[in-house]
Amino acid sequence: MKHREPSKCICTHKWQDHHLGIIMNPNFPTEDHNRGICGGLKAQECEATQVNGEWLVPEKKRCYCPSYKATK
Repeated sequence: MKHREPSKCICTHKWQDHHLGIIMNPNFPTEDHNRGICGGLKAQECEATQVNGEWLVPEKKRCYCPSYKATK
């Protein structure tokens, strides 16, 4: 199966625009894009609005996606 780029998050930003955490379990599926996982990395909070739990933008521009959720 050919690799495909993960879809956008519910916040409308790309997978790459999220803080990425490493999946340490080698048995964990690495192409489960609907859960924000790709190549052993998991997309977490959106870096467009926050990094490590700290907001970078005014409240009216915040993305409320504490964990990546792909659009359908």
